[in-house]
Amino acid sequence: MAVVHRLTSRDRIGQCGGTIVSSRWVLTAGHCAADFPRKFLVVFGINDKSGIKYDFVVGPGVSMITTNVVIHPEYSASINDIALLYMPRDIPFSSSIQPIKLAGYAYESFADKTAFVIGWGKDKMFNSDTRRLKYATLPIISNSQCKQYWQISNAHICTAPGLGKDACQGDSGGPLVVVENGQDIQVGIVSYGDAYCPSNFPGAFTRVSSFKRWIESVTSSENSFQTAGY
Repeated sequence: MAVVHRLTSRDRIGQCGGTIVSSRWVLTAGHCAADFPRKFLVVFGINDKSGIKYDFVVGPGVSMITTNVVIHPEYSASINDIALLYMPRDIPFSSSIQPIKLAGYAYESFADKTAFVIGWGKDKMFNSDTRRLKYATLPIISNSQCKQYWQISNAHICTAPGLGKDACQGDSGGPLVVVENGQDIQVGIVSYGDAYCPSNFPGAFTRVSSFKRWIESVTSSENSFQTAGY
């Protein structure tokens, strides 16, 4: 898990999360990266954000600043809501800094499976952002159930509403994770939901498996960022 702050001015940030997918790339939501300026502070290896200042970190954690971002070419609001941030140097893997395994190519609904949504966002709409990393346990629902609330496609995955817990503001870009055979697998990226979170509407996530080939095409070469001209 990584902190992703878009640096907008000396007193304002856009707060999101992300996950490490390789030694140079961080996966996040498209809406976290689409606005300008596209300059990001990315912090690895922390649970507590208390040491994060505007564009640097005091205390534990590894921080990097990047202006290199690849947003899905067909991104539009809640559609194809996915982006990749390219780090200026290799991410130093350790016991607390590791890439996550992504869901495979094959479509799997994951309906009725238990998932974890993770982030530093608000507990409720009018609360402050949290300083410590938190998670909520939520069952995944079928897309047919989710379509009763939102206009989604097969490239989305949703969690159950009305349980008094959900992703909220500040959690965008973070992961939806299931555990299979003892291994964490990222199946979704926090995309959108009801602003009055938690609520009686499902949480909607970008379905990772629908974009696995796009992710691999962007991250496949060590020099792919420069080669592709992004």
